[in-house]
Amino acid sequence: MKNWKWLGAFVVILGLFIFGGYLNASAAELPSKECEKENVITFDVASNEMKEVNFTDKEGEEVTITIEPLYEISGDNALSIASLTPGHSHLFPYGTTKGFKISGNTPYLGMSYYVDVYIPKDTSGSKFTNAYGKDHWVIGGYLYDHSLTYTNKAASYDANVSWVGGLGGSNVYLKAKLTDNKVTVSSRM
Repeated sequence: MKNWKWLGAFVVILGLFIFGGYLNASAAELPSKECEKENVITFDVASNEMKEVNFTDKEGEEVTITIEPLYEISGDNALSIASLTPGHSHLFPYGTTKGFKISGNTPYLGMSYYVDVYIPKDTSGSKFTNAYGKDHWVIGGYLYDHSLTYTNKAASYDANVSWVGGLGGSNVYLKAKLTDNKVTVSSRM
């Protein structure tokens, strides 16, 4: 009977070590508001220059977000260029469609995709017309459940990443939001 008491005490202590208690963290351990900020880059679609922002996330990893203009199709030459360029078309007679590559990189993970943005003469009517060509690379893990979705005003490449054979993982994303003629890109990697 004495052995059963020791075994019971051992199981209880082992359970506390494994599952722990649900205690509140002290104020010094709680994440600050600064850590919760999402890092973003804003780009004017009328510009024809690549924009790149480097920052350090809360874990100390360097993150790079890039938006790069690729091509432009205006309403005047839409038929000739659209028929010669597969995947890139301009369906609107007035305004311009521009293609952009949106990418985010860390030392161990990279994600990218392409978007087409229609920019009419009245910039409040700007909208995404296509999102395509999602691509990624991962060192020491793999991406799964990844999807690229878009609406008129937002595009998002979401995925789950598993590290080192399933010993860790998280949700990652690269999102773009369109407001008038400004594209705001945010990421979590």
